[in-house]
Amino acid sequence: MMAQSDREKRPSDMDNVKTNRALHAMTAHCLRYATELSSIIAVISELQYQHRQCQQTLKIRESDRIQRALRQKLAEARSIARAQTELSKKIKNTLALVSFPPILSGAYSLTADGKVVPFGPSRTR
Repeated sequence: MMAQSDREKRPSDMDNVKTNRALHAMTAHCLRYATELSSIIAVISELQYQHRQCQQTLKIRESDRIQRALRQKLAEARSIARAQTELSKKIKNTLALVSFPPILSGAYSLTADGKVVPFGPSRTR
């Protein structure tokens, strides 16, 4: 009878391992995306600076349109970076839930800063 219950647990454990691996891979991708987004934001900012310098010396005709386009691209890149940060937090919280099953049972809860605490009123001695 004990062997049968062990066999029933194994698929669940394997699913947990697969989920952990997938979440760790997603976390790694998020870190890479954060680095790439930082680089893109830096490049756009530098383009804006260089354009302002060239515009003053060369009297570029469509300067305002170019500056608006660069500001728009910078805003878009920053928005994507904020979404990436939020996704990264959600992945970390999900990973914590999967890695610590008592949270799923309701015995513990996860605070906003990612700490695991016993569920219910705190007890003082």
